[in-house]
Amino acid sequence: MNSTPWARIRHVDDSTSVVTDFDLVNVDPFGLAELSSQGPFAVTGHGFRVEDNLAIENVRRRSTMKAAVRFNAPPRLFVLVKNGWLPTALTSPRTLLLDRNILRRLRMFASNRGDPGDNFWVGFLTTGTMAFNPALCAHEGREGHPPTMEQFRSEYQSAAEVIRSSLPRAQLIELTEENLEQLYSNVVAIRETHTAEAHFLRRVAPLLTERLPEAQLLAAEDQLFEIAAGTRLPSSSLTLILAISCLYEDRAGSPPLAARGILKPTAAYTVADAHNAISDLRAIQFLIMGLSMFGEEIALCTSDRSLAAFWCSLAPTPGSWQNHQFTFTAQVSTTLLPAAVYEDRVRIGERIAGLLQG
Repeated sequence: MNSTPWARIRHVDDSTSVVTDFDLVNVDPFGLAELSSQGPFAVTGHGFRVEDNLAIENVRRRSTMKAAVRFNAPPRLFVLVKNGWLPTALTSPRTLLLDRNILRRLRMFASNRGDPGDNFWVGFLTTGTMAFNPALCAHEGREGHPPTMEQFRSEYQSAAEVIRSSLPRAQLIELTEENLEQLYSNVVAIRETHTAEAHFLRRVAPLLTERLPEAQLLAAEDQLFEIAAGTRLPSSSLTLILAISCLYEDRAGSPPLAARGILKPTAAYTVADAHNAISDLRAIQFLIMGLSMFGEEIALCTSDRSLAAFWCSLAPTPGSWQNHQFTFTAQVSTTLLPAAVYEDRVRIGERIAGLLQG
């Protein structure tokens, strides 16, 4: 989140009528519990970091306050930040990565044909305080497979034009042809990884179309690890974690279903289905890298509640580069594997570590 104040809270003391303005610096992220809200969004006692305007010797005092948060509309857009997510009204990062699903909502907003709920949240993107980066739109493309250089360039330019026309005050990260070629080199570099991930997902998705009885979970887990070993998933892949999380999802199917919502498993799982799921996981990886390099100045905006839920469930820590390879840590927790008991989580964590390291 942007450390530069971007909104203001005014407090009036009832007893003295003294007015104090506080500049809002950042807001505590929300988590999985708040994602389940389908009606008016209301949270009590939420944390805000503020600076007062009573500068003494040019020093502005920072403090934390607790306040209730209420919006009449349920969240439709989710800004993924370190340790959770925020609605568009409560965050203003310097750089905002855009998921491809945001583009349609921008078009509808600009044409005044959008859903009122969507338009309410899109409206908070019009402040002009953020720089929008449509790189993820270009990486995903629209053809259901990794884009060619020509498709990559076209998708980036198309997404940039949607942002310009929909949000006239928006700052846009403009790329030269050389910049685009450098960015596209990432697509080329992970082509083999993408192929292995797609092969893995196409084999495991039919096994996960239905929620399995508890007695069958371990045998299914064994199958997932066997397929992962056979497809030689690289250590950077999140697809195994996604599949395991889908297998051990909440037994009652309580929303939001994070992994299943991303994977969308079917008996006839296609290459395009796998590409869409991988694109979501790639967005998470790019965000982790961005947070590791730029801290809270970068965030990712999506309308995909399942992606936001998986981000909260994964709870990754900032990573680092070692030997030209980026690594980060995620906890095999109850939020990631709701149906797994402690012994299950320990075993799965050890199996994942063993497979990806060896």
